[in-house]
Amino acid sequence: WELRDFSQQPLKTFSEVFDAGGFPWQLLCFPKGNKPGQLSLFLAVPENEDQPMGWQRSASFKLTVLSAHGREHDVSKDATHTFLGTENDWGFNTFMLLNDLVDPSRGLLVDDTLRIKASCLGSLGSEKCSKLIPVEVEVRVPEDFSYDSRKETGYVGLKNQGATCYMNSLLQTLYNINQFRKAVYHMPTSEDDDPAKSMPLALQSVFYKLQFTDGPVSTKDLTRSFGWDTSDAFQQHDVQELNRILCDRLEEKMKSTRVEGTISKLFEGHTLNYIDCINVDYKSSRRESFMDLQLDVKGCKTILDSFDRYCEVETLEGDNQYLAEGHGLQDARKGVLFDGFPPVLQLQLKRFEYDFMKDSMVKINDRYEFGEELDLDVGDRKYLAASAARGVRNKYKLLAVLVHSGGVHGGHYYAYIRPDGARWLKFDDERVEAAEADRAAEQDEKERRRKEKAEAHLYTLVRVSTDADMASQIGRERWFDLVDHEGNGTYRPSLPLEPESDEVPISSLRDGRRDLRPGTMSTLNLYLETAPDGGGAATPRPRGANDILLFFKQFLPDPEEPALRYAGSLQVHRHSRIGELAPALRALGGLAPDAALEVYEEVKFEPSVMVEALRPALTAAAAQLENGDVLVFQAAAASLQAPPDCPREHLSAPAYMSHVRNRVRVAFRPLESPGEEGLLLDLRKDMGYEEVSGALAARLGLDHPLRLALTGQNPYSALPRPAPLKYAPGATLEEMLRAGQYGAAAGSTLYYEVIDLPLPEYEKLVTFKVSFHNAKAEEVSAHSVRLPRDARVSQLLEELRAQLPAGAGVGDAPLRLMEVYQWRVWQLFDPDQAVGSMSGDALWHLRAEVVPPDQRGAGGEEGLHVHCLQVTEEAHNRAFAFSDPFIMRVREGETVGELRRRVQVALGVGDEEFAGWRALLCPPLSAPEPLEDEEVVTARLARADLERLYGHHDRACIGWEHENRNPRKTHAHLNRNAAWYGQERQLKIKA
Repeated sequence: WELRDFSQQPLKTFSEVFDAGGFPWQLLCFPKGNKPGQLSLFLAVPENEDQPMGWQRSASFKLTVLSAHGREHDVSKDATHTFLGTENDWGFNTFMLLNDLVDPSRGLLVDDTLRIKASCLGSLGSEKCSKLIPVEVEVRVPEDFSYDSRKETGYVGLKNQGATCYMNSLLQTLYNINQFRKAVYHMPTSEDDDPAKSMPLALQSVFYKLQFTDGPVSTKDLTRSFGWDTSDAFQQHDVQELNRILCDRLEEKMKSTRVEGTISKLFEGHTLNYIDCINVDYKSSRRESFMDLQLDVKGCKTILDSFDRYCEVETLEGDNQYLAEGHGLQDARKGVLFDGFPPVLQLQLKRFEYDFMKDSMVKINDRYEFGEELDLDVGDRKYLAASAARGVRNKYKLLAVLVHSGGVHGGHYYAYIRPDGARWLKFDDERVEAAEADRAAEQDEKERRRKEKAEAHLYTLVRVSTDADMASQIGRERWFDLVDHEGNGTYRPSLPLEPESDEVPISSLRDGRRDLRPGTMSTLNLYLETAPDGGGAATPRPRGANDILLFFKQFLPDPEEPALRYAGSLQVHRHSRIGELAPALRALGGLAPDAALEVYEEVKFEPSVMVEALRPALTAAAAQLENGDVLVFQAAAASLQAPPDCPREHLSAPAYMSHVRNRVRVAFRPLESPGEEGLLLDLRKDMGYEEVSGALAARLGLDHPLRLALTGQNPYSALPRPAPLKYAPGATLEEMLRAGQYGAAAGSTLYYEVIDLPLPEYEKLVTFKVSFHNAKAEEVSAHSVRLPRDARVSQLLEELRAQLPAGAGVGDAPLRLMEVYQWRVWQLFDPDQAVGSMSGDALWHLRAEVVPPDQRGAGGEEGLHVHCLQVTEEAHNRAFAFSDPFIMRVREGETVGELRRRVQVALGVGDEEFAGWRALLCPPLSAPEPLEDEEVVTARLARADLERLYGHHDRACIGWEHENRNPRKTHAHLNRNAAWYGQERQLKIKA
């Protein structure tokens, strides 16, 4: 592939489609790289909507950038991959450095043209390809290859881009709401629109293909129209969050069209929040709209229990009395009733909640019941306000159930939907199937397992192993002992069964176990000897009282690829010397009659390998050999002709087996994209830090072995740990994988970040993760800023300014830096403060923003400031704050009502929504108190709280009470440093 005008190429470019092995392929190049300063190169399967369900193909290939100076200057990398619908390209994010690519002395980029070649590494198919770009392919058909969702159910699925199952389940649900689908079709679009840039057109395209195509539908154009990149597709979010954002964007797009207001007509209902004083004649009520309802699961057995909880009346008394206008503090009843339900009712079950004891979010997996019909007029319309329309029947039929299978940190979404109101279908990404058949099969399987468990004690599981079983495992998946039946334990023969054993009941032979737990089955493991020539049944060899059966493995030394194989078994007299076995071993190993041998006994391999040499003069009895013992033999190392630098494990059986025991396949994933599969390297557990970093650096094409920062993996969340591993030359790979595991099994994944300095120098700097927020306190972008420890906060802000996107609109406006904890401004940093005093690893969440115009200059800094929170109605303490806090300047004598109007303008909240916001005084250690619009702000707050701008102290704040539209994002999310590494980035639709 000659890629001409390389410097003028777009960020992503494909070669023409070519055929190899009977299948179409493309090369994919990112000239500017997926990372700055890197060339990225991939082999890809062209996107094709006509691909059959469950397609996959495997290829072993090498990608090469050709040099004009000859083959010795080419740059190559190879890989083997199984291409799937969800993984249709594979290659190298960091194929090589762009600086090396453009170096004239290397001859790789000549006349602004790059020449790329793909070739096969080995024959996976039966024919050699004679194409210009040969790639050998083997196609494997999955078990459900023939399943056709359209044929079986009349519906098709959606392709998963990595972690978009939550979006797929929502789109299938919305598609099956007829009025919603029709409204989407009627949104005005143009034939000239690009679906990747027009969300209405992209959504119309997805719905059209769901209706008319035969195979699963791609959503890539739709996510591109959202403004998402590949990392967003690998980031799972809450489906309720996506539903709200998507419907908001669609409502905006539908304005001034024939379908304007459709979203509200379908999903909008209204509640009536009321407070009724008990001892005086005073009532207060507020009507609010909702698009979905959040219902408690904990403590509720049925959906009606949850509605009872939702409409539960709270008595305000004692310290929690209500301040009634004109009546002072009064006992009152507070509650919520419904003023109207929408045509389509969306219920969000609160399966996630914050656990104060664990200081984290937990999932509630309690059983919860709901029927296929829901009558909300029950109890003489007890859930409805008196003002609700009497002529409307509030009875619903269940249309869809979106299921989240997994935990707080991840899982899988799928949906049960009843499109025609009769049969249930399961929509699970690409596959759609009848749900009844699933349930029936599940019940059938449960019944089979129940019966099997109940009768287990009546049976014995007999496992029979032969030489063929051992030969198939040893040296491939098993190196120690002889055979592994279940992948969790190995076995050696120990007790010979004589001919008279034919009449002995199995129960008397089975593994010596007499007491079995109920529901368990005893096992009997047997080794079957076969005739030496492999033909027919073997005649048992006469075995005397002093004969033992030994098993032999042969180590095959080789400078390039040493190997271990099963050689066979021998019946040996206890008093035979090890040297006397040499002729038989040479025959088993196919060695020359005069070949010198080394023989070892395989003693143990846990927790470390013990393989002991046996002297030729030693007898089997003196070596304490018993039935089933395993010996390893090889040609004597002294007789081998190997280069001086040949690794010892390539020549010696004990060294080789120790190497096998210590080697580990480690997955290295980029820190900024932890969902990617990353690179796999075969390393040793006893390798030092520099060796590990050097091996990865070589694979990435870096010019220094320590230009990498490595981070361990949390074994419980399978996500990066908050802080990287410290550089420790004496640390081993095993220690690096086990770092911070606290009793959990060592993992096999590390995350890497390419840095521009060697790690020892890099660690002398301090790195801060900073999010930049706009004037509405909304997050715009996240950045990593690195400075010397003696730098000032003002320098940090200038470094951040240089990283901000062009559309941030900051210009030369002054910036400020704050730390946010539990959704409060914990402290505002003085620009002259040294960053080394900020304890980067211990900080919660750093946020930068433009200083508002009325807070700039000496007068602004010396004025009065109030910290503002956003809180829920349950705001009994600081844990119930949510969303982003902000700082407002206040004037002497300014009232809460005047501040309210300025807050609305600053945050850009609409009049209807802001009408439901209520002001509260939130002291640091006591319950919030309501604030009336006529009250003077400065009269309710301590002067020190208003005057002190920089630093931290527990201060009273003004809380703005309103609905939390994103209940899963609590301070437990915000306070995790690991949130910076991509696992819970804010969900946005930028279209």
